[in-house]
Amino acid sequence: GDFGEWTNGTSVAPDGWTLGGAGASVARGTDEVHGGYGADLTAGGGATGTLTLNVAAQIGQQEFRKLNGQSLTLLGAMANTTAGDAVVRVAVTNSAGTVTNTDRTSTYAGSRFEDLDDISAATISLPDPLAVLTIQCRAAAGTVCTFDDLVLYGPPLYYYYLPPTLIGLHQTIWMESPTSTRSAA
Repeated sequence: GDFGEWTNGTSVAPDGWTLGGAGASVARGTDEVHGGYGADLTAGGGATGTLTLNVAAQIGQQEFRKLNGQSLTLLGAMANTTAGDAVVRVAVTNSAGTVTNTDRTSTYAGSRFEDLDDISAATISLPDPLAVLTIQCRAAAGTVCTFDDLVLYGPPLYYYYLPPTLIGLHQTIWMESPTSTRSAA
């Protein structure tokens, strides 16, 4: 979200992100909202430039499955010269392959940062089951747009595991039913 990791170089897509669009390029930006780095996305003359992040690849499948049926909020900032040139898209794909795009399109002009929650504070509903979730920065053809501090906020992703050894008890937990006793170790 803050585009802080650029291990492959400052003119290659930041860690975890994929650059797309004919003629598109990306550079580590020096204009940032809250420290760290932004991403300056330059689109080619004939195509939209994109930087795409697959959420499941970032958080792992176990955590990703916990998002089924939840609602998320998109926060962050973007800047562009002309209103409408910068877009942050959240693409949600359900198990049937249907994609629903939620776009936050810039309304400011003059290369100043705009908070995404000022554009819309509406939450993004996720299906159950959820198949794919991506965040995509988009720059209109022939433009340079800057993105920074992108975050999807949602429910806490906690799992409670039963420890293999309980203090004061044996490592076997017994469950009883009216007809039999079974070990669940």
